[in-house]
Amino acid sequence: ALLSFIATACAVQVDYSGHQVLRVDVVNTEQADFLVEMREKFDFWTEVAPGRFVDIRCAPEQKEMLTELLAGQGMQFSVMIEDVQNLADLVPMKKGIMSKSGHSMDWTDYHPIEDIHSYLDYL
Repeated sequence: ALLSFIATACAVQVDYSGHQVLRVDVVNTEQADFLVEMREKFDFWTEVAPGRFVDIRCAPEQKEMLTELLAGQGMQFSVMIEDVQNLADLVPMKKGIMSKSGHSMDWTDYHPIEDIHSYLDYL
């Protein structure tokens, strides 16, 4: 999920400066149900389940609301990624350079979504 998010973020040129990913410790079913209700408001990077950690991306203007909601439910959380844009900037994107095989895909570089779709069409 993280890698596809970064690839999409880089391909579309969206700026995620200041966006953070919080890792939330989901202890029980009540907390899991609470988080499921919040899925429309925040970007969940992992599935919600009791006894697991859940990673949630939030924009700078959402952080206070998210942390207050989590604290209100007695949920423990920590910042997993301080600035999503800094992470995305570290990922080199390879633009559609055609190889001898007739497509630009390889398994060692990140590719824009357009190249991924082109490769799927090629298959």
